[in-house]
Amino acid sequence: MLTFVGPDLLIDLGAADEALKIIEEAAAWPRSAVRCCLQGAARLAEIKFQLRVHDDPAAAHLSLSAPELRRAAAGFPFIHEAACGLARSRLPQARS
Repeated sequence: MLTFVGPDLLIDLGAADEALKIIEEAAAWPRSAVRCCLQGAARLAEIKFQLRVHDDPAAAHLSLSAPELRRAAAGFPFIHEAACGLARSRLPQARS
């Protein structure tokens, strides 16, 4: 997550060197890592969509168990934390 919002915040705080460091590190990610991260973030958005728009915990649970989300959670702590948080607090039990 730091890669997405960190540079803006650091620039605003006058820490341009730190912002550039984050940008350079993110630019060096292998394409497979970037794709994995984006797929995980898309699954998190899908979970929230299923809950907020369709009020469908069963569909949200399916998205939570998606292989793309599991791979992303294994490699990106912010995705892991978001998925765990959703699993613990945002997903009511599926209705019968």
